[in-house]
Amino acid sequence: MKIFSSKSYSLKAHPASALLLSMLLSALLMTSGTVIAFFLMSDVSSVRTVTAGVQARYAAEGMNELGLHQIQANLPGYSPQIERTFSSGEVSSVSIQGQGQLLPCKSSLESVSDLNDWLPIAPNASLQVPLFSQIDSEGGQAKVQDFYVEFFVGDSEGNPIFLEEDVLRWRILGQKGDLTQAISEFIPTEFSRSSRELPSIFGSSIPPERAMSSAYTRAKFSERVGRGSVFHPAYPISEFLRQHELSYLTMTNVVQSQNTATIFVRVHSKDAPLPCSLISLDARADVPFGSATSLLETSLRQGENLPVFDFVLYHTD
Repeated sequence: MKIFSSKSYSLKAHPASALLLSMLLSALLMTSGTVIAFFLMSDVSSVRTVTAGVQARYAAEGMNELGLHQIQANLPGYSPQIERTFSSGEVSSVSIQGQGQLLPCKSSLESVSDLNDWLPIAPNASLQVPLFSQIDSEGGQAKVQDFYVEFFVGDSEGNPIFLEEDVLRWRILGQKGDLTQAISEFIPTEFSRSSRELPSIFGSSIPPERAMSSAYTRAKFSERVGRGSVFHPAYPISEFLRQHELSYLTMTNVVQSQNTATIFVRVHSKDAPLPCSLISLDARADVPFGSATSLLETSLRQGENLPVFDFVLYHTD
């Protein structure tokens, strides 16, 4: 019977095995380090992206607030394009769309039968339109002198209603030196033009075939002369606009026979742009470090402010 004795395995006696083992351990450590570094870099990138997104959002909100301030601090129609680069690197801008040759402001009319292309005036309500626009940061103005208004009477759905009575009272208020003067008139719809496809029309400069009487291009005007006044029963609208500044057109629904009749109007300018009744602000902020972009769109009506608080009161037992 043979008995084999075991001997302990020694790395000193096998130097190649020691080298192989050290290489395996080094590879394992390098792989582990690479994986850990990858996850760390991924986490850092995620945090950087989240931080950049927050920075971009606040920068866009800041530009939006700046745009709202510019609208509030300037005359109607002011539409600046503002760009800012903040100290932390955000490249921001805000674009204000507040002018147009047609009210309501649209890039193009899709269809004359589309009711969204008209501004409604409810019974006993009024609509005010500035006949000028601020065109620069110094307060320069462009005065509208060549305009006309299309209008028709309809129900809430826009179905035309023909009424043999005065339906619209319009008035233009303007400044001449230290005086504030007004020209105004009551007008009905034209018999053959009383729908959205064929509306009635009045204004300072319109084709002769579109108006049925001088009331559509002229109006009553009491002019101050010295200490007295001179009454003009049919004063040209164009002449009044030429002599006055900061003019406002106000149109009022004066329909009496039907308390649900709505007047739909559309205002055209042939020269200077009109201030839009609905102003659009497009704010943008880009953060290069983090590759984040934030876009913010805001709309508000001319002369109105946005709310600054949203709160609720509640009680629990």
